[in-house]
Order: sequence, then structure tokens, then C-alpha cells
Amino acid sequence: MRLVSRPVETVHAQSVAMSQALEREAFDIVETPECGADAAAVSALLRVPVAVRFHSPARLTMGTYQTPMLDRELTAAVERIAVNRARVRTACSEFVADQVADRMKAPRPIHVIPNGIHFELFDRDPLIDRFEGKTEEDQR
Repeated sequence: MRLVSRPVETVHAQSVAMSQALEREAFDIVETPECGADAAAVSALLRVPVAVRFHSPARLTMGTYQTPMLDRELTAAVERIAVNRARVRTACSEFVADQVADRMKAPRPIHVIPNGIHFELFDRDPLIDRFEGKTEEDQR
């Protein structure tokens, strides 16, 4: 139950905050990350147009973490609700946009809004990538 309670608390808090904001003013659209249930809650519970921003969707990233399969599948299913309901979809890079479209079958267009990182300044570091291309035995 611990895995479920934190996202539910977050969604509830976000729903309350957005409801209060909507009482004060109208929004043409609300941008929200795809992660967890946040975007689904905004689009479904509050009936406000949503722009979903792809950065690290559960379907593509949670397999790299030690999380239960059920948690990954449920999170990805809830994210899918938001992706399907979104009026606009954006990604932080062409790579993310292509991965989301190809591997998650997210509807296009997915507009790329760069995240502002200058990749030539922060390119690969050979010390960080020292194990790339080596077997697990080579890394010991």
C-alpha cells in the first residue's frame, strides 16, 4: 500500500491546489509532466485542457529501477490516460519525442521544446562512460 499512497496523496494535493487556482482564474491550458498520475488527474478530474510534457515516462524508464512490475504497469497505464487526453504533447528533445512515438505509440505531433542544455558543453565524459561496450566481467 505504501507504493500507492504517496502518488494518491500527491494527486489529491495537486487536485486541491488546481481547483483553488481555477476558482480564482481561468486557464487556457495547463502544462504537466507525464510522470505518475499528475497529468491524468488534471485532465480527467478537473476537466481542464492539458499539455503533457514528456521527459521520463514510466513505460520507458521504470524498468531501469527496482520497482515491482505491477507498479510499473499501473503507473504506465495512468500515464497513458493523460497522453491520450492531452490537447498538446511536448518533449524535451527529438530523441524523447521519437522514443515516445515509436515505443509508446503516443499520438503525433509531439512538439520539441529543448530543455536548454548545451550538449557540446556537457558532452560525454570518457571517465564516466568507461564501462561502455565492456562485458560485466571486464568491468570488475
